[in-house]
Amino acid sequence: MLEPAAATAKAMSTRHLLAIFLTGLPAAFAAGWYLKPVSSALPDADGNGAARRISGAPGSVTSRDTTTVMTQAPTAPEGIQPLASLDEILTTLNAGGSTKVDEMTGFSMLELAPRLVITSLPVIRSILSELENSPSPQGDLRQAIALGLMMRWLVEQPDAALSHSFENPKLLPGSRDLKEMGLAFLAKKNPQAAQSILSRLPPEQQADLQKVLDLMQALKNPAQTLADPQLSAQLPNRQKIEMAARWMESDPTAAFAWLQALPPDQRDPELVGNMAVARMKTDPVSTLAWISSLPEGDEKRTSRSLLTVHALTGVRDPAGLEAALAQYPSGWQDHIRLRWMEQTNSTGDQAAGQLKSILERNPALASDQPARHSAATIAEGFAQQADFAKGSQWALSLPPGPTQESAAAAIIANWAEKDPTAASLWLNQLPTGPTRDSAAASLIRQIQAEDPASALVWAQSLSTPQQQKKQSQQVFKTWFERQPLEAAAAIQNLPPEAQQRLFSK
Repeated sequence: MLEPAAATAKAMSTRHLLAIFLTGLPAAFAAGWYLKPVSSALPDADGNGAARRISGAPGSVTSRDTTTVMTQAPTAPEGIQPLASLDEILTTLNAGGSTKVDEMTGFSMLELAPRLVITSLPVIRSILSELENSPSPQGDLRQAIALGLMMRWLVEQPDAALSHSFENPKLLPGSRDLKEMGLAFLAKKNPQAAQSILSRLPPEQQADLQKVLDLMQALKNPAQTLADPQLSAQLPNRQKIEMAARWMESDPTAAFAWLQALPPDQRDPELVGNMAVARMKTDPVSTLAWISSLPEGDEKRTSRSLLTVHALTGVRDPAGLEAALAQYPSGWQDHIRLRWMEQTNSTGDQAAGQLKSILERNPALASDQPARHSAATIAEGFAQQADFAKGSQWALSLPPGPTQESAAAAIIANWAEKDPTAASLWLNQLPTGPTRDSAAASLIRQIQAEDPASALVWAQSLSTPQQQKKQSQQVFKTWFERQPLEAAAAIQNLPPEAQQRLFSK
C-alpha cells in the first residue's frame, strides 16, 4: 500500500523537492551529488560580466556575473501565472503569515515551483527583499520560501545569487546546500570565479566546498579521475558510478578494460549495471553477451534490472514494447514484460493470463517485485469489478510462491471490506501454508478494528509461532486502544502457552 501523503511529505526534504523542480536537475544533483548541472540558456552579457563584491568573509571577494539578467519571464504555461509578491506566496501556501508550519510544507511549496520558474529575476529579488524585511513567516516555512527564491536566482545567475546569500547571512543561516549548489553551477560556467570565491571564504567552510569544485573538475575528465587509484578511492560510490557511465559512453573500450581490472571489493553491482546501460547504447550485442556471461549474483541481477529499465525508456504502447523486446534475447524478454506490466499497472483477463504464462515459463520470476506488484494490481482489478470468485480462482491458479501470496492478500483485502464473511469462508478452505498466512494477515488488518475477537482467532491460526505472535500483538494493540477492558479479558482467556508466546521477547 502507498504511504499516506502526509507521511511521505514529512519524510522528504523540502529543499530537495524544490531543487528537483526549480533547477530541472536529477534527484542525484538535488541530493548534493552535483553530477549533472544544467547550463543556463542565457548567454554572457559581454564575455566578461560585471564585477561584484562579496562581503561576509575575510577580506573582499571579487567574482564575475557570467549570465545576463532575465528581464522577462519565460512564456507561462496556460493557467499558471508568475508570482508577484510575498503575500501572494503566503496566500498560495495558505499560511496567512502564520509561524506554524505543518508537515505538508514540502508539498505546499511544490505548488509554487511552476510559478517560481516563470517569475522574472527582478521580481524574485523584490520578493526576497520583502522577505528580508518582514517578520513573518518564521522557522521552516521562511527557510523554504527563501531557498526556493534563491535557487530560482541561482540557476540564472550563480555569481549574483551567491553574492546575495553571503551579504545576507540571516536569510538562510547555515544553509550549506545553497553554497554547494551555487559553486557547482558557477564552476561549470566559470571555474576561476568559483575558485576565487572559495579561496576567500572562512577556512572552516573551504574543505567541504573544495570537494565540490574538485568534483566538477573531475567530471570533465572521468577517464583520468577513475584511472588514478588515489582520486578514484576518494570518490563517493554514487559519483564513481556516474563518472564511469560517462566514460563508457565516450570511450567504451577503455572504460570496460578499467572495469574488468577493478579489484572485486571495488566492483559494485550498481557500477557494473550502469556501465552496462551506457555500453548498451553503442554495442548492444556485446553488452548482452557480457552480462549473460557473468556468474549468477548481485552484479548480473542488478545489471539485468537496470537494462530492463533502459529497454522500456520511452516505450509508450504495446507496439513499442515489442520493438524493445526484439533487441533482447528470449531469456530476458519475460523480465522486460513483467516490468512493463508493473509500469502500466496492467489489469484484466489478458494481463492475468499473461502473468500466469510468464510464471509457468519462468517460476523463478515469482519472487521478483514486478511479478508481485502485477499480481496484486490484477487481483485488485478483479475486486473493483466485484468479481471475487474469479479473482480468487485466478490467484490460486498461479504457481505457489510470493506472487500467489501477493494476489491472495490483495483479493482478501478488498473482499473483506465488502463481505468479510464470504472472504473468511474462502480463506478457511485454503491449505495451511504461506499463501493462507499472507491472505489471513490481510484479513486481520481489515477486521481487527471492528471485530478484534475474530481477528485474534485468525492470528492464532497462522502456521508459524512467529506469525502468530506478530499478528496477535498487532490485534491487541488496536484492541487496547479502543476497548482496553475487553482486550485484557481476551488475553486472560488465551491458553497459557499462547499468553507466554505473546509476551515473550
